[in-house]
This record gives sequence, C-alpha cells and structure tokens, in this order.
Amino acid sequence: MDIKYCFKTQVVDECNLNCMGCDHFSPIAKKWHQPLNDFINMMKMLRQNVGENIKEIELYGGEPLLHEDFYKMLIAVQILFPKNVILSVETNGILLDEFFQKHKDLQKNERIEYQITEYLPTKGIVDRLKEKYPNLVIFRSKHTPIELGTNQFCYKTCMFNINLQYKEKDNPWEIYKKCYCKSFEAHSVCLRNWKLSPCPLVMCIDVFDRYFNEHFFNNMNYVNLNDLTIEKLYQIAHYPCEHCKQCGNVVYGFPYKKSEKKKSEWVVE
Repeated sequence: MDIKYCFKTQVVDECNLNCMGCDHFSPIAKKWHQPLNDFINMMKMLRQNVGENIKEIELYGGEPLLHEDFYKMLIAVQILFPKNVILSVETNGILLDEFFQKHKDLQKNERIEYQITEYLPTKGIVDRLKEKYPNLVIFRSKHTPIELGTNQFCYKTCMFNINLQYKEKDNPWEIYKKCYCKSFEAHSVCLRNWKLSPCPLVMCIDVFDRYFNEHFFNNMNYVNLNDLTIEKLYQIAHYPCEHCKQCGNVVYGFPYKKSEKKKSEWVVE
C-alpha cells in the first residue's frame, strides 16, 4: 500500500476566534498545548512507524500560532522530515504577520505553506498577507462542499453538526461517502496527543463530551501512535468509523456568528 498521507497535527485546542459550530470545539475547549518535547517525540515516532508513507505534516489547532513554542515546532519538523514532505500551517491568519516579524528567517523560508481559513471577521486577510509576503506560499484553505466541489470560494460560514438521531437502518458506508473530509481530503488523518483519528470532529469529540456531559468518545475510532502500522493507517483513513453514524445529517451553511457555547450549535436534534 504505497499511499502517501497527510497528518493533520493539532498542537493547541483553543483559538483566538470564537466561531459558532467550530468543528474542533474550540469555543468550549480548555487551554491545552502539546508540550514541545512531547511533540518532537510524536514526530519521531511517526517517522519511525510510517515515514515512507508521509506526504505532508500539517500543524493546526484551534489556532496553532497561540502555542508558545510553535516556531520551534516548525524547525523540528523541518529537521526530522525530508524536503519532499510538505510542511503546512493551517491558521486563521490573525497572528501571522506578528509571527513573521518576530521570526524574520521565516520570511525567506519557502518550504512552509500557510493555509488560511478565512472567516467573515478576517475577510481580506489572505490578500493582505500575500501582498506583504509575496515570496511565501500563502493561500485560502478550502473546506466547504461549495468550495471543494465548484472551486468557488466562500467565506467560512459552513460548520459541522453532530447528528443525535442516527437510526440503525442507516448505512455507515453511505454516510461515509458523503463525508467531505474523506471525499475531498482523501488520504488524510488527524493526530492529537498521540492518538490518530479519521477526522477533526472525531479527533476532538472528547472536548464536546466534557463540556456537555456526553459520551461520544469511543476508543474504536483511534489508533495509538505507538501502535501505528501501515495497515492500521489504511484502515483508519479509508473506512467508516463508529462516529460516522453521528454525521449523517450534517448541516452546512448557517450564517457566521460568534459562539454562545450552546449545545444546539453542534447538534441536529
């Protein structure tokens, strides 16, 4: 199975925006930063177990630039992985200019890609950053079915919901085939605190559970990085997980609003 994978690696849970229906549950997340030494050890383990099958290491959150050691994380990934492995940062862009001013060497580093998820409150930020740093790879990150299906950009107004009305007769494979993560971001998996999962919603569902006293977390949806093999990687990337049952009636496209930390922002009743 000579497939190359993107490992979306979450280094913080919280964010400096407060978006309703965030698929990482950042508005209700406690502060959590992956310790630097832990992060480096995770990257070493990833390289050791499936190094030949890595096409991209993507760092995100929450908002990854909130991490006090984020610059060191970028340097570590560059050292640990060869140049044919893409290093990317997914960010809302708010802290990026300040980050570049503090670490001027990054202004000349063309290896790193900056994928900016542009929300209504940050409208125009991508164009401003591209104009100021023309030599860097800076682009809008596409997430919604409209963007991915028609190549038509829309500011981020489309979020996820958890479907609590799953019926046993529903076919997980049919639900899975409609999943934008797996339909449009093939060969990608999520990594957070030593656990590998198939998508952002599953990756952070424990945040939702803690805040609303729910019990969606299921160990069957995860692989411990220490136990990762090519076969397990293929399984988690290409087959429905238990949580796919809760994604059957995902709602896209409700208007952008700030989160009020209400359960209704994430739940389809």
